[in-house]
Amino acid sequence: IIVFLLIMDNLILPWYVSSPEVKVPKVVGLKEGDAVRILQEADLSPIVSDTTFDERFPKGSVIVQKPMTGDVVKKGRRVYIFISGGEPYVNVPILKGRSLKEAKLSLERVGLKLGQVSEMPSENPKDVIFDQQFANGTPLRKGESVGITISIGPIVEGDITVPDLIGKSLTEAEKL
Repeated sequence: IIVFLLIMDNLILPWYVSSPEVKVPKVVGLKEGDAVRILQEADLSPIVSDTTFDERFPKGSVIVQKPMTGDVVKKGRRVYIFISGGEPYVNVPILKGRSLKEAKLSLERVGLKLGQVSEMPSENPKDVIFDQQFANGTPLRKGESVGITISIGPIVEGDITVPDLIGKSLTEAEKL
């Protein structure tokens, strides 16, 4: 054990500590290929770690590097780079058969907005969505709007609209 410790203390550790060092160059904002080339030229080992959606950076460019720019590291050190996937896309949810409130919540959950709301007569029940601007599953950028069409019910001549009687007394209901 003593011989091993002497070898470590006098040979291996001094050799490791005295190995050449380099400053990590800035690669954030560069295209993936350019970043890899620059890191390799600096005697570093680039590792593409992950792809993340980020609208601030164009697709295929470096958004984060570890270790950071300007850090002093040993030659051959791994530098992890994270690549932008560009703007995030989401799929349009199924809105048909839902109420206006349900549709708005479904769209907001995935990062979309409710667009133009049209009302038309149809065979569907009143206040139910029977058409949507984009088919469900259509990829859209986050923040885009989706228009819908709501049923006002079928148009039938001679129909009488029944008033809302919930919470009314018997005499009030009879008057209505």
